[in-house]
Amino acid sequence: PTAAASGGGASGLGTVGTGTIGGGGGTTAGRPRVTPLVVAALIANRADEVGLATCCVNTLHVKLTTLADTPAYAKTLSHLATMEIAEIVLPDTAATSRLAHALVDGVGNSAGNG
Repeated sequence: PTAAASGGGASGLGTVGTGTIGGGGGTTAGRPRVTPLVVAALIANRADEVGLATCCVNTLHVKLTTLADTPAYAKTLSHLATMEIAEIVLPDTAATSRLAHALVDGVGNSAGNG
């Protein structure tokens, strides 16, 4: 999917698509390799602190992270680049924020969709 912010609907959340889900191919110790399906939810405040929650749907591993970032959100983008994120969820109130624009520009381009 292309990296673009979309409206929320009933959940009140918008998403930024970052890449394909599934696939992967290959085997690991005789078992098919499963590409981790990671969903990330982000929120930022006026001080450019970012709250990040990630959940690996395959293992149900949840990680909560807080980043003190810059207005360009370089730390957040670098942190997200270390994971294979399938989808990023933002609240509707953040749809036009600097964070949303940084995600579309940074994550969308790194996923080869921009």
